[in-house]
Amino acid sequence: MSNRLHPIMCWNVRGLNQPAKRAAVCEMAASHRAAILCLQETNIDIWSPQLVREIGGAHLTECIVLPAIDTSGGAAIF
Repeated sequence: MSNRLHPIMCWNVRGLNQPAKRAAVCEMAASHRAAILCLQETNIDIWSPQLVREIGGAHLTECIVLPAIDTSGGAAIF
């Protein structure tokens, strides 16, 4: 069995519509070397590949989402 840690990071981000918030999430996930990033209350109803790259950075490139309804809810797992 490997002794390597595979950190899971969960965050109730309350709206990733702001570029500064997306940058903060990406930086925090990278600095903690998150293997899995779970985001709640994303407030994003339409996800693009560019948005996934902006939030997940170079390391977390795949994402499964539950889109927000209007401006509430939403979740994403990277």
